Amino acid sequence: MDNLQLIEDKAFLLAGNLRKYLADDNEALIINDIVDAMDLNILYSKASLQSHAACHPAVMLKILIHAYAMGIFSSRRIQRALRESISFIYLASWQKPNFREIHAFRKNNLRELRILFAQFAEICQHLELVSFGNLVFDDRHTDMVGAHHSGIDRKKLMRQAEALLEKADLVDHLEDTIFGDHNEQRIPDDVRSQKNRQQKLQRILPSIREPKREPV
Repeated sequence: MDNLQLIEDKAFLLAGNLRKYLADDNEALIINDIVDAMDLNILYSKASLQSHAACHPAVMLKILIHAYAMGIFSSRRIQRALRESISFIYLASWQKPNFREIHAFRKNNLRELRILFAQFAEICQHLELVSFGNLVFDDRHTDMVGAHHSGIDRKKLMRQAEALLEKADLVDHLEDTIFGDHNEQRIPDDVRSQKNRQQKLQRILPSIREPKREPV
């Protein structure tokens, strides 16, 4: 069994623990079902050459679609959502790629993601999903817009998928200039551990509860 299959089997088992917390029409479940039905061979053939991948490529695709649908383009914010949001944790099956790994996956698969994002949008149109979070799949709107079933404009979908990926790259580049190699949430090392944090609180709280009296 290859590495991708092992990751996929583990992901399936872990995701089941969270399924009961999501309604059938939850956006994450819809994304999960659509991506599972898609042909992802263009991703798999590339991923098979990258055995060190931090996360299964199908999972990464689901994460990115869900993030962009929610208006989250920052890889740092996606990393945070993967630790805090049930829908993201479900799609990731408890896998936790960091922001650098998320950025690298997008950067290394731009062509493939552009094709698959457009394919996802076309499937949504056939399912009569006019809008999907912040993404819109109807020609009366301007974001991820395509024609109706009778005349789907695939070139237009490709251009709009590319625009989403470019926006994500722009956001990451801006945050890199601000945060460098760090995450957006700069927590001091001595309060990262709950034990250390509680000990520090015990030391500082007495002085806060009983402030020194100022001389009259």
